[in-house]
Parts: sequence; C-alpha cells; structure tokens
Amino acid sequence: MQTEANAQPNAAAASSVWQYGRRGDTIEQAIWSGDFSLPLSWHFHQQIQITAVLIGRRHFLAANRPVTVNAGEILILPAGLPHKALGIENDRTLSLNLYLPHSADALRKDAIIVPTPRWFAGRMTGGLVSDWAMTTLMRSGQCGFERVAEAVATMPPDEHLNISDVASTRGMSREGFIRWFRRNAGVTPHAYRVARRLNRARMLLATDAAPAEAAAEAGFADQSHLGRHFRLAFGVTPGAYRRAVRR
Repeated sequence: MQTEANAQPNAAAASSVWQYGRRGDTIEQAIWSGDFSLPLSWHFHQQIQITAVLIGRRHFLAANRPVTVNAGEILILPAGLPHKALGIENDRTLSLNLYLPHSADALRKDAIIVPTPRWFAGRMTGGLVSDWAMTTLMRSGQCGFERVAEAVATMPPDEHLNISDVASTRGMSREGFIRWFRRNAGVTPHAYRVARRLNRARMLLATDAAPAEAAAEAGFADQSHLGRHFRLAFGVTPGAYRRAVRR
C-alpha cells in the first residue's frame, strides 16, 4: 500500500500529476495539484465519485451539463453517470477525488454541488464519507439521471452485438440511435462501451492483474490499446495505477 494513500492532500506533497492511492481498505482516492492539465476523456465510475476542491476550481461536463466546482465545494457524481474533466490552464488547483461504495437508491440521482462540510478534512473515514455522500444525494431531490439510465440500459453486456442491431431493437436507424444515445447520455454508444471496458480493466488492475492481462480480459486489442485509453480517461498509465491502489 502506498504511504501517500493515507496522507492528507497538500500542495507540497502533490505534483502536477494525478496521484492515486487508497484510504483504508475500500476507498480509492486521487489527488490533483497543479496549474495545467489536459482534459480527461468521457468515462464513468462504478462508485460514487466526490471531488473536493481545496484550491482553485475544476470544470466538468456531467452527461450534457457543464459543471464548475470552486474551492470550498464538493461535486458528488452518482455511480454510472458519464462525465469528463475539462482542462486546467494557468489556474492553481488542488483537489481530491474519493470513489465510494454506494446503495442502489443513489444511482438515479443527478450530479450535485454542495459546500464542503467542516468535518471533511479531518474525518475522511470511509464509512462517514460514504454515508454522507449517499444521504446528500438522496436528499437532493434532483433526479435528472433517468434519461442517462434509459440510454445506457439499451447497451447489452455482449459487446459483439453491433450498434445497428442494438438500434433495431428500439426501432431506430443506426445514425438515429447514436444521436438519441448521445443526446441522453452525453457520449456515443462506442465511447460508453470503451468506458465500460476501462472500468473492467481498472477493477482487474486494483486486484493485482498485470496490465497485459487486464487488457485482454477487458476486451482491448493489446496492452498499448488499453494504455492509450486509460491515460486519456484517468490521467495515469495502467501500471502506475496498479502500483498505487492494488490490494
């Protein structure tokens, strides 16, 4: 386990890269510090993501909605919501992502921004933060995720089915289905499939699979194919991620 996983984020410790690690046994974290960052590609997580901005601001697209999170605020993204982090340029920023277990009830909520609780910096234990994030989502009353959920439910686990076949089950042309899916989910069907494979690879890497093994089992052509998409979505190589978070 990396010693940085249990350290409080601070500008001196973090460099201008994503630093992944673990906070306890069940929660992954990622720290960003710097004044320049390329955007990350569309992806989603199988956990609730919270992004606490400590210095500066972060910009996102959550499905089709632009979101800005300022210092002193936390963005809560429900599991399964496609999103992308936009780039940072000449804007000193320090932020912390936590990836939290969730209940099924939290899945159909929309992304929300809330003030950072006073207790947050000193009491980031897994159970407390997870319970707080789920309770906050459930109380928000924002249920804008239904259109996203409807779109992603059309994508069968069998990735050998081509998009034309999936479209025909809804009585749409291939082009019409792609437009409908992107309008509702914020991403194309192909991008959603890539993100789903990335989550599979990420899970395998966290349980100590080698990058080549994770690439093959997740459906990527080879290790370099996985590496390209992994860096674009998560900001690090599969090998660096594996070393930081493996159990």
